[in-house]
Amino acid sequence: MITKKTQWLACVLSLLFIGGIVRADDGVTFRYKPTSKEKPRYQTTLSMEQTQTIGEQKIIATMKQTSINKWSLEKTDSKGDFHFRTETQQLKVKLKIDPVGEYQFDSTADEQERGSVLSEALGSIYDRLATAAVTVTTSPLGEVKAVSGHKELLSDLLKDNPLGVQFAGGASDDAAKLNFSERFIIFSDKPVKPGDSWETEFNALLEGIGHAKGKRIYNYVGPDKVGEVATEKFTVTLELSIDIDIKANGAEVKGSLSASDSTGTIHFDPELGRVVSMKTGYTFGGDINVTANGMSRAINTSQTQNVERILLGEMPKIP
Repeated sequence: MITKKTQWLACVLSLLFIGGIVRADDGVTFRYKPTSKEKPRYQTTLSMEQTQTIGEQKIIATMKQTSINKWSLEKTDSKGDFHFRTETQQLKVKLKIDPVGEYQFDSTADEQERGSVLSEALGSIYDRLATAAVTVTTSPLGEVKAVSGHKELLSDLLKDNPLGVQFAGGASDDAAKLNFSERFIIFSDKPVKPGDSWETEFNALLEGIGHAKGKRIYNYVGPDKVGEVATEKFTVTLELSIDIDIKANGAEVKGSLSASDSTGTIHFDPELGRVVSMKTGYTFGGDINVTANGMSRAINTSQTQNVERILLGEMPKIP
């Protein structure tokens, strides 16, 4: 069972693929063109540091999560959209929340950590995420149109587990759709030249967390290199706001958080037609209010998050 201490802290803690380019006199048109023969693997590393201030008390959380995922094209439908099966092959997590404790998960380990406050809330979730397989549907431009299988994978474990909801990225397929969108560059439907910009908007219900809206602004920089690989370079910045609305275990959390200081760089291989690397980062913060047991507390939240995604060759082991 989840303890009252865990419940309170939980409320407080609130492609990629084979593609190509078509050159025209007025610019370059980019599209994804995956094939069933290619099954690329990507390693994604998320680093996060969060500080929550309650009066004179500070709760500091740090996390590093690394996963390796394989993407396989299952079919291309009559609309030209791609249906991918993505499978997690390795997952490693290191989490520390002061003053709660530390937690580690390693999918390659013989035994996982049990018995702590954090393993109680998160262990079963990471057990399932370590072998997760979901279906992601995208357009040729890279728009994520649907994600299926995420909600069914975790719904029973996230019930009355707000801390688990936060670290799982939400309890719905809509939340998963938003998360997977961060792994794609969504190309313009028009030819672009170096210096051209375009943007894509999003609006998502994050079940168990609240409501998110914002946009991503892309800029085409031009030819570049990653090592010996010739690439096309893009930048991306994020505008994001989340209205927090959490009700769980007799507690209520409300407030607004927004992103700032957003940066991002994406390298696309025009010869092989796929993303070689992607790095993004932003600061996320704002004020929330927690009400529980007839008491109300204001909490200031500040979080820095960085994500790096790289295309792999042979299957490595996460260090």
